[in-house]
Amino acid sequence: MHTQPLAAFLLSGDHEYACSKPSPSAWCLLCELQSLAQQAGKCSTTSPRSIVRHVRKIAPHLSPGRQEDSHDLYLAMLEAMEAIQLHEAGGKAAHPHTRTRETTLMGHIFG
Repeated sequence: MHTQPLAAFLLSGDHEYACSKPSPSAWCLLCELQSLAQQAGKCSTTSPRSIVRHVRKIAPHLSPGRQEDSHDLYLAMLEAMEAIQLHEAGGKAAHPHTRTRETTLMGHIFG
């Protein structure tokens, strides 16, 4: 949450209105990060437990409770966030070129 543009996006609540998860009970990484960002603004501590519980959805090769490379998780989270945004914009099929995919918020923030 210490990346200012990402924090601003998450705190804006914009994703909540555009989220295309199949049901209200389905889990979404951006929804979870948005919730964590909002909690962080209200209290001094937050817990990423729900992200850890769903780590296999983010990166199937990682396992909770095992020491893994945090860089792998970071890259997997960036890819997952980009995939969510591309899905909401019509999917990768609608944006086949790398240049177009670079126009997502994740592309702008993290390059």
